This record gives sequence, structure tokens and C-alpha cells, in this order.
Amino acid sequence: MINRSRLSFSSAATLRNIVAVFLLASSLVGCSLFNRTSTYEVLFELTLSSPMAIVHPGDALVIEAQLKNISEKKVVVRQLNAESLSFYWWSDKNPNRLIRRCVVSSKENLTMMTDLPAEKELSRRFLFTTITQQEGTFYLQAIYETPVKGKRESPMVISLPLKYEASGDRLFERGNDGLIVKEEAIRIVTEYLGRPAVAEKAVLISNEAGFYDWWVTLTVAQDALAKGERPQKAYFVNPYLGVVRKEAKPNVKVKPEIEEPEQT
Repeated sequence: MINRSRLSFSSAATLRNIVAVFLLASSLVGCSLFNRTSTYEVLFELTLSSPMAIVHPGDALVIEAQLKNISEKKVVVRQLNAESLSFYWWSDKNPNRLIRRCVVSSKENLTMMTDLPAEKELSRRFLFTTITQQEGTFYLQAIYETPVKGKRESPMVISLPLKYEASGDRLFERGNDGLIVKEEAIRIVTEYLGRPAVAEKAVLISNEAGFYDWWVTLTVAQDALAKGERPQKAYFVNPYLGVVRKEAKPNVKVKPEIEEPEQT
């Protein structure tokens, strides 16, 4: 079964995110818990940006998060990742905020800490594949859970919402987990090959970096082969970005994921 910790909300963080949702809702109506007392010291500023203000439905969306230390002292902080940041998503038509998780490697260490000097920033890009499925105007907001344990410092910092639009022709069909579906992977490889070929199979696997790949095998038509070329071909397709990652060996055993993404 697919390990959904690479793509969806982690159940281990459920309580933390329930609290975060409450704080987020409170801040948006002007009654943030942090503003009710003057004893809190704000140490950080969190901002979201994206080079993609408009995307096609089914496209992947790149977001950059930046955490700035606005205090006058060095602070030990959690690295920006899928555990230290919680992302909340909504649309113009539906203001209910839903938790959305970025693409995550199963091999990433999510407990890393680092020093953040005064007036310096940490930044990192995140990839989302489940927030462009429909056309419309959408918003994404983040909460960073700080490692500061003192009673005077804010335990969380909230970004302003990032607005983006999804419009135009659909780029990819994706499953409920945000992965492009098998048929799309076959289409991408066929177009990349640029020659008449018959797809044999497409298998969803885990790669060496802890992400998923579609492993697609094809047989090239005999009249389209170069002299001495074998007809069997195989390629790894990135199921997040919808591109061929590299050529693979066609006649090897792979360990497939039992469950494939369902087409929406």
C-alpha cells in the first residue's frame, strides 16, 4: 500500500494541526491568541511566495517559504520541512480551510535543527500536486511551529495567505494523492520517445531518493529501430512534475507499490 506520509497529512501530527487550525482561524478574524497578551515576543516572520501566480489545472505548484529571525539574538530553529510547517488551503468559493501536504521524501530527516542568526533568513521551496485540480482562485497559508519553549515567545508564526489561480487547459490527470495517473505516464513516455511504440506496462515504484516513479516499458516498432537497436525500452517518469526522469532497464524486476492512485 502506498505510504501516504510522502503525500498526505501525517496522523502523528493531528493534535498539533487541530491547535494550529484554531490559531489560524482566530488570527484571521482579528482575535489571535498571540494578540491578547502583550507578554509574547515575536521572534520570526514567515512569508510565502511563488513564481507561478497562474497555473493550469493539474499542474504542480512550487511554493517558497521564508522564515526570518526578526529578533536581536541567534535562535536554534527547526529546518523548514513538512513537519515544521503546516499548510492550509481554501478557495474563493469555499472558505473552509483544508490541510494540504507537500511532496515529501520518505528518506528526509524531518527533525533537523539549525542556528538562525538575528536578521537572517531560512528559505526552501515546496512542491504541491493536490491544490490545482480544479479551476478557480485559491489561497495557501502556512504555520511554522517554533522550537522555542519559553513563556514569553510565540509558539507559532503564521504567514499571510498566498493567492494563485488555476485556469486554462488541463495539463495532467492526477489521482487523489496528486500523482499523475498511469495513462498519463504512458502518454508522456510515448511522446518523449517520438517513435511508434506499444506500451507494455507502467508500474508505480519507490526510487532511491525516497520519492515515487512510474516505471514504463515499451516495445518500439521494428521499422522505427536504428540498426542494431533493441526494441524494448523503459523510462522512469516523475509522477509529480509529469516529465521523463531518465531511461531505465526494461528487463529488470521492480518492486511495485500495490495500490495505484485512483483517477479523479
